[in-house]
Amino acid sequence: MELEWMGRYRNLIIGITEHGAVITSEEKSRKREMEDGIMLSIEEWEILVCVIDQRDKTVNMNELVARLKIPQSSFSKKVKTLCGYGLVEKYQKVGNKKNVILRPTQAGLDFYGKHSEAVRSGMFDRFLEALKDVSDEDLERFAKAIRVLNEDMCPELTGRDNPKKREA
Repeated sequence: MELEWMGRYRNLIIGITEHGAVITSEEKSRKREMEDGIMLSIEEWEILVCVIDQRDKTVNMNELVARLKIPQSSFSKKVKTLCGYGLVEKYQKVGNKKNVILRPTQAGLDFYGKHSEAVRSGMFDRFLEALKDVSDEDLERFAKAIRVLNEDMCPELTGRDNPKKREA
């Protein structure tokens, strides 16, 4: 089968496909010791980062599940791990037991501050260096294109109804 349909996007599509394979591999859930017995997977780190990023807003667990595209059951287990280490805490607003809110603890903020540089340099330095000459506008277009790709590839995790499935 030929790959002409990819046209000028061939290298980008292949790169995204290869990245998808890396993300879905066991590597993503493999735990790494960060310090003093704290073992986190990449997904647990991503949840901590997202909770810290959203700390000034009241964001419930369901919104974070949708943002991170992690199945609810896996997300809950990972949050339990973060709570167990004292990095994140859960709370509920009075009168609404279903709306669980997450927020970072001071220990979580300190932990992130201590380890974010190592994570950035270990995972993102070469990627960001490859993008250094790309304009902010082009970066925004690329981010939007990736979000559209995610919606089309996995609508059940993005909360989007896929019109292609309705046609079938």
